Amino acid sequence: MSDFIETKNTSLSLGKVHNDRDISQRMDSLVEAVTVITSGLNLSETLQHIADSARSLMHCRYSALGILGADNKIEKFIISGINEEEADRIGPYPEGKGLLGLLIQSPTPVRIDDISKHPLSYGFPPKHPMMKTFLGVPIKIENRVFGNLYLTDKLNSYSQNADDMVIGFTAADERLAMALSAIAGIAIENTRLHQRAAQLILASDRERIARDLHDLIIQRLFAIGMSLQGMINVMDDDVSKERLAEVIDGLDGTIADIRKTIFSLGNKDNTFKSAFITTVEEASELLGYKPKLNLIGHIDTLIDRHLGDHILAVLKEGLSNILRHAKATEVTITLEADDEISLTIKDNGRGIKEKGANGFGLANMEERAKLLGGSFSISSLETGGSCLKWAVPANRN
Repeated sequence: MSDFIETKNTSLSLGKVHNDRDISQRMDSLVEAVTVITSGLNLSETLQHIADSARSLMHCRYSALGILGADNKIEKFIISGINEEEADRIGPYPEGKGLLGLLIQSPTPVRIDDISKHPLSYGFPPKHPMMKTFLGVPIKIENRVFGNLYLTDKLNSYSQNADDMVIGFTAADERLAMALSAIAGIAIENTRLHQRAAQLILASDRERIARDLHDLIIQRLFAIGMSLQGMINVMDDDVSKERLAEVIDGLDGTIADIRKTIFSLGNKDNTFKSAFITTVEEASELLGYKPKLNLIGHIDTLIDRHLGDHILAVLKEGLSNILRHAKATEVTITLEADDEISLTIKDNGRGIKEKGANGFGLANMEERAKLLGGSFSISSLETGGSCLKWAVPANRN
């Protein structure tokens, strides 16, 4: 009898040692899990760390995170304990039906000792590993369910019998899993906030760079281009005129490229209309006054990039002529997009004194119109000043 009592006491002592060791190991694992999970600033990596840490901490074969979408179905499934090759053989990830859907419908912890006997169990697809015990807990962020943590097949590390390797999850396991899910929720929110902060910083930098490109670079290039256009008409050598025109075209191309860069940096006004308005504003500084601007019709719908480049070139040439020759104090610009795309520029200056006086620039505008099957005219107004009209059909196919 004394031998029996001694043996029994020894078994109890060993059990207590094992239990104390298990608790100690779990606390160490929990501290490690907190460190790993909360140190990541990449959401995908953070989610994978949560799944891996949960599997290790809970001493189970498999774990997974089901991330819920707007329709309350699983839109992302992160697994631990199954490699990519095995996952490919299994097939598509679950959508959140059956047993997994139980947590979605009722976001409270679920513990099951035998999955196959649960009424909501669908069974497993071919080539899917068999699983017996189950523990599921919701992951909440500010009282909103972000997803669920799934754990299966808790392992009895002290058993030497293969049949007894898988055991049921306990109430203590459930509390530990809930603690881990709370930490996971904080880690996910922390990651999101860091990413949001980085995006805001980047957006701020982008806005500053875009502003500098516009204010310091584009406006200077535009002013140089306008000055060079003014030189063309005082030159006698046609070859020199053509070469200077090529330089101006090059400047226009550079301005267009910089504008594309500004748009790619996050400018929300990535439209032809915004580019047209910006060009008028840039010319205003050189003219010394702001032209009156009329925009009529479906401009951004009917004017594509190719046509838009022609229109901007004509606009700049027309304003350049006014700046050099008209002595005007008022300019009205009308851009209309309907069956016909037309640009009209009127000023109150000196009018057209001599036909062909501004021949090179006017010939360039006329050539652009003909190229697109349109028309070009410029005339003096009875009230003084001039009227330039450039028009092309909206449907040029």
